[in-house]
Amino acid sequence: MTLREPILVAKKVSKYFGSMAAVKDLDFHVLPAEIYGIAGPNGAGKTTLFNVISHVFPPDSGQVMFDGEYIHRLSLNRIYQLGLARTFQIPALFKTLTVYQNVLVGATFGEPKKGSKVSKHEKEQIVGEALRFVGLSDKRSVVAEQLALMDRKLLMIASALATKPKLLMLDEPVAGLSKPEAVHVIDLIRKINSQRVTVILIEHIMEALMSLSNRVMIMHHGEKISEGTPAEVAQDEKVIQAYLGEKYSQPTKP
Repeated sequence: MTLREPILVAKKVSKYFGSMAAVKDLDFHVLPAEIYGIAGPNGAGKTTLFNVISHVFPPDSGQVMFDGEYIHRLSLNRIYQLGLARTFQIPALFKTLTVYQNVLVGATFGEPKKGSKVSKHEKEQIVGEALRFVGLSDKRSVVAEQLALMDRKLLMIASALATKPKLLMLDEPVAGLSKPEAVHVIDLIRKINSQRVTVILIEHIMEALMSLSNRVMIMHHGEKISEGTPAEVAQDEKVIQAYLGEKYSQPTKP
């Protein structure tokens, strides 16, 4: 794959719940090694889109291609094995397992379907590396349910990184955090991206989204209403009226 070819392509993707279109005829693509931001009002369809891409449920119509392979009909674990991983808006952890054990699940889940199996020693190395990367090495023996919100978010990211992803999807990683915590996570996302991991980011905190993203898509009522650089999107009248307001017409870095 060359840098000019998208790593992820969504074509005419739709998802309905009854008669309501949560995502409707959505087209977009993500380039390798970029940070692609997604924003929009509550109920715009952002998390539903993540769920369709990661096959929490399939699209009702349309296609999703990842790294040259159609994935919209593949199983969740097969998608992870191909190199796509995600986190959730509400931390999704094995609460009674330790931090180490949670990340070990990720390392096991992302194991290649074919070829040589990853040894126990290699998995331990993968887990240790992921914990060091996010800063949780000193909490490896802590039970997940005892963690504060910040550390739960970091643990989700570590578990995703243990699958060795090519593409990491982050659903509101900064939501609910204090300003210093948010800055830490923003720096971590940049660090992840510097390792040539493509990132798709959903975030309501616009300072974070605009400062991180190479390109941004704004969704409203399940549809794309704008796409472009943060500066371009922030100047789009449709976006200002539907979501941002005049405050963000001149984006600033946090």
